[in-house]
Amino acid sequence: MNSVIALDIGGVCIKLHFENILQRLGLVQFPEELMKTEGLYESGQIEWPEWCNRCRKILSLQQSEYDDEKLRKIFVSNLGCEMPGMADQCKIWKKEGRQIVLFSNIAGIHVEIVEKNISFWNCIDDKIFSFEVKAIKPGQKIYQIFEEKFGVPDLYLDDRMDNIEGGRKRGWNSHLFTDADELEKNKNKLFRK
Repeated sequence: MNSVIALDIGGVCIKLHFENILQRLGLVQFPEELMKTEGLYESGQIEWPEWCNRCRKILSLQQSEYDDEKLRKIFVSNLGCEMPGMADQCKIWKKEGRQIVLFSNIAGIHVEIVEKNISFWNCIDDKIFSFEVKAIKPGQKIYQIFEEKFGVPDLYLDDRMDNIEGGRKRGWNSHLFTDADELEKNKNKLFRK
């Protein structure tokens, strides 16, 4: 069987805690300009030093108080522990002979921590990371890159509806992830026959 499962990382494989970043920066919400800059970084269009400079400018932060290392610590504080039940689910899929590919909008500074926080990293066969392929979901280019390497996945899980819709536009069997218990309850409906 050459069955491929595409998994988003944040909200599917690990918990996300954006409130940690907001609290550490004294913000109530992320400014739109900062979110656009984050998108540029996650899509590999700007590098870390440029992202830090833009972040400081947008948030009116002094470099002496918020150097690149302090910003890194703040902006990785959103990465939590793995989602309950996903390790067991991935092990089941591996026993069934399925290939598991991480398919994520992710910044380079997050990868090392994600690898440490996911106990089932050894179940991961490959990765398509936005910053590496210079494309971001829900834009169609990143889905096309996935298809060129792996074909259309038999299952795609993401926690964001806009990303799910991006997959569905290409005929992907896309499901909005809520939790691993829901996957278990619906296991007979997840894969197309």
